[in-house]
Amino acid sequence: MIYMSEELTAIRQDVNAIRRLLTELVTITSDMKSLSAKEQFQPASAIERPEPEPEKPKPKPTQPKKEKKEDKTNIVEVGQWCDVEGVLKDDPILSKGDRADGTEWRRANFRLDLPTQTVRVTLWDELASEIMQYVAGEHVALNGLMVKEPYKEGAYIELNSGKYTKITVLS
Repeated sequence: MIYMSEELTAIRQDVNAIRRLLTELVTITSDMKSLSAKEQFQPASAIERPEPEPEKPKPKPTQPKKEKKEDKTNIVEVGQWCDVEGVLKDDPILSKGDRADGTEWRRANFRLDLPTQTVRVTLWDELASEIMQYVAGEHVALNGLMVKEPYKEGAYIELNSGKYTKITVLS
């Protein structure tokens, strides 16, 4: 999916909440393993459990939570900057050449699998060199990409790096 920067923050908070729940589930599962077979099949009310610690009050957010919108890919238009998070579908391919002024350019192209679609990403110069250390299957976040017209109808959405594009590995 393609997200605007503020929605990416909300999604990361949701992911952290899911991680906390998974940690709690692992703890409960390990507690269950320590019980005898007879205790495991007793009703939950029959098993003695320590009192849970009271929850600490959550700090008030500085910004109100925004409602989650459905599919962000339909909202982003050509010419807008966006952030994406997905899995590299294939290894980046590096191309090199010379500009008219004699300086060298580097370009890396690859496809990125998002939850609802695949997009084609082009990173330039230093970012092109940086992405070459990653391989297909790695989960990455790319911040500050420009949405471009697909080169033909039905082709992948095109995203190009800009001056402030950043790469973050999430896996």
